[in-house]
Amino acid sequence: MILHTCKTYMSTRITYSKELTSTLETLDGTITFDNELMFPPNTRARYVELMSVFFTRHIPNLYILPVSATNPVEYNNSCIQFSISAGAVWHTLQFDQGLYTVSDIQDAINATIAADHYWLDNNDPGFAMSYNIATQRVFVTIDNTKLAAVNYELWINFIYSPTTNGNLGELLGFTSIINHDGLTEADELPAMDVYGQTISMNLDGLGPLTTVNGIRSTEICNIPIAGTVLGDTHVFPFAALKTKQILLSQCPDRIPSLSFKFFSSRTWPEDGTKKSIFGVDGSVIVTLDISYV
Repeated sequence: MILHTCKTYMSTRITYSKELTSTLETLDGTITFDNELMFPPNTRARYVELMSVFFTRHIPNLYILPVSATNPVEYNNSCIQFSISAGAVWHTLQFDQGLYTVSDIQDAINATIAADHYWLDNNDPGFAMSYNIATQRVFVTIDNTKLAAVNYELWINFIYSPTTNGNLGELLGFTSIINHDGLTEADELPAMDVYGQTISMNLDGLGPLTTVNGIRSTEICNIPIAGTVLGDTHVFPFAALKTKQILLSQCPDRIPSLSFKFFSSRTWPEDGTKKSIFGVDGSVIVTLDISYV
């Protein structure tokens, strides 16, 4: 006679949803349950499974961050200075926060110089930025003959910042002031993907989920950044992601809340902590399945 063992399988579908406004804010958030999630004391195994994740594509690469609990330093990578007097007088250009390409940055600089009537012909500016596929670097071309006066000389300072942390030069790869006519190639590779190549999604409240670099972690998945991170293509999170069931080895019997946190693969140079992910507009939607047998 063969005896068949029957397992009772129960699951709960949970959705985390956060609507983002036009104000820069983190993707992080917490779900607090009206009734605590409770596992029966005799459960043999508990699992969590990521069913789907959706991200807004409005994750800016130019932005201003004041000091807060989610970022330890004041940060501004969206400001430059330019001079049409060979550095004697500097003008400051503060970009609106947003997701910029190399050509977007070029157009904003040309428009500002045009608004101040410094070009001989606004339809034929003397400043150009482009991406060199061969060297994988951004380069700038300045033609001072296109300025409105013969004694004008255009300099560009991408490494200027009103704060001590962050500058546009880090995004484009420039480490010094551009102070001459002609072609200038960036010293370093650009980092248009200011958050790195992946987004680490962490889930607090269920105990350790995975092992990252030999250390138990609450990271449930790593979301790759899709799109071209160089040149003129926008970058955005790849949303079509699903995990297999993850065994919860240290999950509590009662779960009053779950916290969702999203981190960059890049860290703050000041203290080595991971950067939180910030977005504007759109939404974040994560669906989980928590089950037990």
